[in-house]
Amino acid sequence: MNEQILFAKIQEAIADILDLDADEIKMESKLINDLGAESIDMLDIASELEKIVNQEVNLAQLRAALPNNRPMIVGDLVNFLKSL
Repeated sequence: MNEQILFAKIQEAIADILDLDADEIKMESKLINDLGAESIDMLDIASELEKIVNQEVNLAQLRAALPNNRPMIVGDLVNFLKSL
C-alpha cells in the first residue's frame, strides 16, 4: 500500500475516532497536541490501524521508534505502517 493511500485511510480513521473533519488532519499534525487525542483514543487508533494493515500494531514499538520522545504525528503512523 502506498503512502497516499495509507495516509487517506489513517486520516479517515482518526477523523471518525476524534470527531474531526478529515481535512483538519495533516501528515505533520501532532495526535495529542494538535488533534486532541487522549490515551484512550490512541487505543482506538491502534485498533483501526490493525484493520488497515490486517495485522497487530504495537504502539509501544512505534513510540520507541520516535526520535527523542517527540510528540507522535500522523506521518509517524504512516511510516510505521509502511515498515510492517
